[in-house]
Amino acid sequence: MANRQRACDRCGTVYTYKRSTSRYCGSSCRALGPATATVTTLPGTREAPSPARTGTATYDAAHAELTAAGRAETLLGVALLALAARIDNSRAETGSSLATLTKQLEATRAAALADADAAADPVDELRRIRQEKARAAAG
Repeated sequence: MANRQRACDRCGTVYTYKRSTSRYCGSSCRALGPATATVTTLPGTREAPSPARTGTATYDAAHAELTAAGRAETLLGVALLALAARIDNSRAETGSSLATLTKQLEATRAAALADADAAADPVDELRRIRQEKARAAAG
């Protein structure tokens, strides 16, 4: 008989399972389910990918925009980063919930950056100064 042990998806306790589809060590963990799940890797098995190592493009882009605008520490900025992190780690989300999250992300982004200075990009600022000098010299 093969080794019939695995780690509980919720608490990480190693238990002997009866069914191959078993995911939890007992009824209390099954009742709480994935809401408070932790991932534990048994010796000799592959390590599960951590959320920090999966895609973070949305979070990184939102953080860069907020930092450039000086809004990363505001309430809306923190809310925007939380939404971006949830979108990046959306393995359990359905298509419609992901669409809703994306729509809310855009609305929160617009609110967080509503009064931000548009001249945050140094290249754009230099271009603007050069154009003003050219106009002053021509006129």
